[in-house]
Amino acid sequence: MSDPVRIGIAGAGGFATWVMAPILHANPNVVLQAVASKDPLRSAALMPEGRVHPSYESMMDDPEIDAVYIALSNDLHAPVTEMALRAGKHVLCEKPLGLNVAEVERMQAVALESDRYLLEGFWYRWHPRHRELIARVRAGDFGTVQSVDSGFVFDGELEGNYRLDASRGGGAAYDVMCYAISFAVSLYDDAAPVSAVVEEAQFSDQGADISSRAILTWTHGATASVSGGFTGPERRWGSLIGTTGSGQTSEPCFSNSPESEDGTVLTLRAADGSVREELRFAPSDPRSDMVSDFASVVAGRMDVADLPMSAQHSHSVATALDLVRAAMPAS
Repeated sequence: MSDPVRIGIAGAGGFATWVMAPILHANPNVVLQAVASKDPLRSAALMPEGRVHPSYESMMDDPEIDAVYIALSNDLHAPVTEMALRAGKHVLCEKPLGLNVAEVERMQAVALESDRYLLEGFWYRWHPRHRELIARVRAGDFGTVQSVDSGFVFDGELEGNYRLDASRGGGAAYDVMCYAISFAVSLYDDAAPVSAVVEEAQFSDQGADISSRAILTWTHGATASVSGGFTGPERRWGSLIGTTGSGQTSEPCFSNSPESEDGTVLTLRAADGSVREELRFAPSDPRSDMVSDFASVVAGRMDVADLPMSAQHSHSVATALDLVRAAMPAS
């Protein structure tokens, strides 16, 4: 067994502190080696085995780090990712990868130039239920997929949070609708939509959308209704309709990590609506699985082509987000 991959975290906010740091500590394939943030006390609270760095630049120069996890506000994803890649570090970046297609294309180009691996953290793609759904779509179990309906809505206390600030890449489209878009893109073989119509949009005082819903259309006429919001009630759903059947995930579609003891369900129906199969999946931890696979690619134990996420998927999601944001009314 090769040595664990040494990861540094850029950012020490709540998600890095309460979700990702514990996952990294518990994963035998990686070591949380270092943390860099504006607050050294918060960085130290993540308990890295190595240094607490005073700046992102300092951490990128650390020779004891193999890869970096980007846990920053959305506006910093591109510049800090590119900094890490140019410093010879592999990168696992929180979604959305970039604020637009141009940023994503530049980030991916830098990764290629630097011969480093760049992965967008759509962890739900590692969930066995979603992997099974993709397999069923590709096997033709639903005929031709014609429409998708997906969304992610939660009611959060976000006062003072960057998610309400458009200048920092805030907004429900970037933060949670991106999951719904990713879900739809994955069911259409990672192809990007060609148009978007925004049916609903509400905005914060700082110009970020706090609730939005859009209809995406692909070249072959298939559609997806995608929703995202910071104003509950909390829901996370996903379903599809094809020419010969339909599929629906139990809620939450984008399930927590780790899950409850009940696990999750995927219901497959015939064209007449009758239940054809009800598939149950034991509790899993897809975020940890994502981290393990990322580490395996970095260590040379796994080929990128064997992962459920691709660079094309990230590009198509960014394309869809561009279309949605261009179709939004002025805030």
